[in-house]
Amino acid sequence: VDKLLIAPVGDGDDYKYVKDFAENIYGIDISPHAVGKCNRNIITEVGDILHNPYSDDFFDLIVSPLFFHHVVSIGFDPFLEEFHRIMKKGGKLIILDFSIFYPLNSFTKPIKKIFNNPYGEVEDEKPFRPKLIINSLKKQGFAKIEVEAANYSHCLFPIPLARIINKITEPIHNHKILKNFSWLILFGASKPSQI
Repeated sequence: VDKLLIAPVGDGDDYKYVKDFAENIYGIDISPHAVGKCNRNIITEVGDILHNPYSDDFFDLIVSPLFFHHVVSIGFDPFLEEFHRIMKKGGKLIILDFSIFYPLNSFTKPIKKIFNNPYGEVEDEKPFRPKLIINSLKKQGFAKIEVEAANYSHCLFPIPLARIINKITEPIHNHKILKNFSWLILFGASKPSQI
């Protein structure tokens, strides 16, 4: 594709995963400190996703990694409405985020309190029901909504164990019910070509 946006871009760590998907990679983040660490190949913008400088129908692909669990209390609609505005007709949206149904959530919450937040989470973080974002995507006019488990492991697991878990759970990534119990879920949607 021509133009891809990472929103929010953070320190640009996701660049390595998307660099081969677009000629021009853009990133927006509210943190000047984080944006300052981005790869120079990313066309960066310091700013709020809701008040961005991009024109209508600008991006072919928008990737939003690990963002929406920060805005559960605000709601997803304003952000998805803005993504819809700046996305070209036929453009794609990819969201990666946490599921509230992940079984280990019941164990990691107490660990966070007892051990003074060993994962470095911020106060507003909370996983959510996948249906919340699906409903919001529909409400904002997105189509071809797809959901799939990305990972059943957890950041606390040693890498060899995480690899085993991921290999074992691979056959259920698209299971209608079980995918909701993954740690990370991928949501895909597109802006209809005809609106």
